[in-house]
Amino acid sequence: MDMSNNIAQQKFTTFNSQLFTQRKSGLWVPTKVITSSSAVGKTYIAQKYDGIVDLSARRFMESDFNEAHSATDYERTKMINYSNPSYPYNYIDAIHEYEKMEDVQLILVAFLIEKLTMPEFSQYVDENLDFLVALPRLSMLDELWKRMELRGNNEEFINLLKEYYPQIIENFGHSGMVVEDGEYLEDSFRRHGLLNDNSLNI
Repeated sequence: MDMSNNIAQQKFTTFNSQLFTQRKSGLWVPTKVITSSSAVGKTYIAQKYDGIVDLSARRFMESDFNEAHSATDYERTKMINYSNPSYPYNYIDAIHEYEKMEDVQLILVAFLIEKLTMPEFSQYVDENLDFLVALPRLSMLDELWKRMELRGNNEEFINLLKEYYPQIIENFGHSGMVVEDGEYLEDSFRRHGLLNDNSLNI
């Protein structure tokens, strides 16, 4: 799929450029949403710091999602299961609800493959949601696959991401925050000045 002239890419590039220009001036663009890949530590950083929410798409994707999953079972049983007919629009609705919460400063969400596979949804996101892209470099993909294997992700899930992640990173990864080789989101946040000591700096 050729997305070199994609309007969405242009919007992300403009948005993230403005964000970091204003960030250097001590300002913060009025968005709470950061979208990133799997296996970069979204859950870890949300559990460690107040004001950060890791909003998994899975609970909105699966009509029979079990909140009682253990961490191991959650990763082992991950797959793209579109059993909830309201997905992915219900996920965007949930993000908006968290945006309204005063005690929530950042909402971490997965980069949705549906941005590539569902043109109508992609347009809906572009028109209804501002977010910062924080993606790893292409050179980090082998490391991501190893992280996923170590945490117990199943082969079907990993293979699906192997199919789409190179395309996602090529088209969107250079327009925002970069998670460098060997880094997790916490490291990238610190490097970009979003974390100061043990608290958010936004």
